[in-house]
Amino acid sequence: MNFTRASSSITDEELAHFARAIAIPVRVTILRAMLQERDWLCAGSFIAIPFTLASIENNLLAMKKAGLLEMRYIDRIPHYRLNEIYLNLCSQRFADLMNLSCTGYLPQ
Repeated sequence: MNFTRASSSITDEELAHFARAIAIPVRVTILRAMLQERDWLCAGSFIAIPFTLASIENNLLAMKKAGLLEMRYIDRIPHYRLNEIYLNLCSQRFADLMNLSCTGYLPQ
């Protein structure tokens, strides 16, 4: 097997880091909601989703730590929004990776 075209890189580390950041269903739900809203949201904004507030708060913090979210305080309450630059970069890198399988670089 020839791995001359497949090598580990910083991009691979970033993709893996991003994948871990959204690898939990509550985080995908939060991401989906934030993609629709595109504004600063507090944990209470997600009360309609079927997870506990504590779970939502913990996962918002984890997503912030991973770089997926930005945080600021509004009236002493933490609010979050998407780090769109990071999201766009990782989304493009995932698309590029998946495109490799369609262009013959990866075995079928």
